[in-house]
Amino acid sequence: MHDLTALDPRRHLALEGTMNVRDLGGYPTADGRTTRWRRFLRADKLHILAEPAREELVGLGLRTVLDLRRGSDLAENPSVFAGSEEVAYHHVDFIGEEPVEASRPLEGAEWFGDIYCQWLDERRGQVLDILRTLAAPGAVPALFNCAGGKDRTGVTAALLLGLAGVPDEVIAEDYSLSGLFLVHRLEEGDPRTAEEYQQDASPRRGMEIALDHLNNRYGGIEPYVLSIGLTAEEVARLRAGLLD
Repeated sequence: MHDLTALDPRRHLALEGTMNVRDLGGYPTADGRTTRWRRFLRADKLHILAEPAREELVGLGLRTVLDLRRGSDLAENPSVFAGSEEVAYHHVDFIGEEPVEASRPLEGAEWFGDIYCQWLDERRGQVLDILRTLAAPGAVPALFNCAGGKDRTGVTAALLLGLAGVPDEVIAEDYSLSGLFLVHRLEEGDPRTAEEYQQDASPRRGMEIALDHLNNRYGGIEPYVLSIGLTAEEVARLRAGLLD
């Protein structure tokens, strides 16, 4: 069971109009380093972000906002950063308008894991565009977001943390936090606790399956991103943005 009060207070940014803006800083790496705070932020949709919250993000030195939602979502609910003169706003539709179906009948964590594996295999061009945007000179500090800040954003965060050398179990833990911050999605009368909703919405095992897939099929996250076309120089820039 998670105790949100035990989280580093820098982890979650409580911004009006959002539920799930989190910092990728403060995580240990396998070689004893720590990821940097306020360099990469992961977020849910930003179309109703309050003006003071937008100003707070800009005040952090934010340079890039990368929106991973579908084009149809942007048309209906444009980001408050679209057309911004203060930050560079980019859009990469991670998964496309047609949803990916599970490769076989699955439920729960197995379903999430299967979908993430398919995204990694079948959306390589989009993954490359995402990482290349974040690796561009001067792109950091950067924020990337989808609708809930959980799935598309979670896979992107996993790749970044993996490149920094954060262990798989920590990556899975970061992913699992989304369910706790998205608990407000529960409809009135839903009896589930925050921990029960977390297990349903962002089970650790779902991300563990995706990480196992990257390790078994590609040899790890770095070989994967190199295989889809990211350059060694771009990998180095992502690491430099994440690590001291």
